[in-house]
Amino acid sequence: PQEMMFLPGTETFRQLLDPDGNLSDEQCRTAIVEVGLNDLVEDLGGLDALISEDKVSHGQKQLLSLAVAVARKLRRDQADMSRDTETEKDSSRGILLLDEVTANVNFETEDKMLEVIFRVFGDYTVLNVTHRLRSLHRFDAVYSMSGGKVSAIEDVE
Repeated sequence: PQEMMFLPGTETFRQLLDPDGNLSDEQCRTAIVEVGLNDLVEDLGGLDALISEDKVSHGQKQLLSLAVAVARKLRRDQADMSRDTETEKDSSRGILLLDEVTANVNFETEDKMLEVIFRVFGDYTVLNVTHRLRSLHRFDAVYSMSGGKVSAIEDVE
């Protein structure tokens, strides 16, 4: 989502990251550490602390959104590891769709988010819908849209 949605005062960081309770503490912490929010989460009371909207900035909410995607990838990787044979494993790595994920964040946060995306989801196809042109050079191709149709395709290299 363009805006991180959570239920203030009723949802913990753990519930946000792992609503089904399938991940270990270590995996939840990994997702938080990957996006650079470990200090924030610890300062607010740890994984089981209630999320307080007034204690989390807009940029931190966007990073939490990204942490949720990292946690989902960890669940998917865990499921792949439990399969018996290579043919049962999901050979398609996945698609990550980002809709204005860096909108309304400062350049430092944008750079951090993109670094995480390319490091953690390097084996995924990443589709990034954005109006921000600043970091398009980091992608393989740019599809420009106009009037609901693709108006140009450019290789970035």
